[in-house]
Amino acid sequence: MQYASPEPIRHGTEKKNIAFYFHDSREAGSNTGTISAHWHSEYEFVYIYAGQASFFLNGTQREVHAGEAVIINKNVIHSSTPSGGEPVRFMCVVFGEQFAFSSMSDALYEEYYLPLYLNNREFPTLVQGTTEWGTRFLTILKSLCESGRKQLPGCDLEWRILLLSLFHLACTEHIFVEGKPSQTRHIVPIRQILTYIEANYTEHLSIPALARQAGFSTEYFCRIFKEIVQKTPVEYIMAKRVEHAMYLLAHTQDSVTAVASASGFGDLNYFSRCFKRISGMTAREYRRRFS
Repeated sequence: MQYASPEPIRHGTEKKNIAFYFHDSREAGSNTGTISAHWHSEYEFVYIYAGQASFFLNGTQREVHAGEAVIINKNVIHSSTPSGGEPVRFMCVVFGEQFAFSSMSDALYEEYYLPLYLNNREFPTLVQGTTEWGTRFLTILKSLCESGRKQLPGCDLEWRILLLSLFHLACTEHIFVEGKPSQTRHIVPIRQILTYIEANYTEHLSIPALARQAGFSTEYFCRIFKEIVQKTPVEYIMAKRVEHAMYLLAHTQDSVTAVASASGFGDLNYFSRCFKRISGMTAREYRRRFS
């Protein structure tokens, strides 16, 4: 199972900027299906196979059910968590527009994509099967997800065809909406802080220092961070450290004490409490189940 990760990360390869991430909350503990807040410069299309999930896009909540899709436009801070009490399964397709349109010198890029970008037009965030175009969009997206899971020979050709089919549908049905720049003043510095935390979460991080880096007072920073990320700065940092500890427990034979230290926890008892609260099990239980 693969997990989407915060920036900086390369989705796919430099020449083929597309990647597929499948999430199944039944596979890796009680918090699986939860994706920590992050952002990237690519689009992300998410198709829900089963269950229900809450997606937070720049702080705005969207409830997405089985058979529906959520579209995460470029540079949107987003996170998700299972909701509804049932296991959730979904596929994330992350891609750069260059994969679909080949390059910025592509005539189709200049004619169809560039005007959208320059006029701040975006995909709608939620796609349901309540309209004809919505049903067609979901059918094409599901085919793309299935191709991404199978990875058969020539699949990358199919991915480009299907992505262009989605752009074609969106253009001909006029489903693009105007982007929302109203939160840019807050979104940009919070994106920068998330990137900084991703690179430094195993080190000591001072919340007042993060606030100064974002250009806010500590109190205002904590309030804006919670509104957008759906966690306080401390909760987010702890979650990142526990996610790192989960990876080490599943993929190394390091002792729990060594894992705690490598994940940024100086106190083993505090690590144990945080790990149990976030994962729903002890570190040793997690290792026995998922190593």
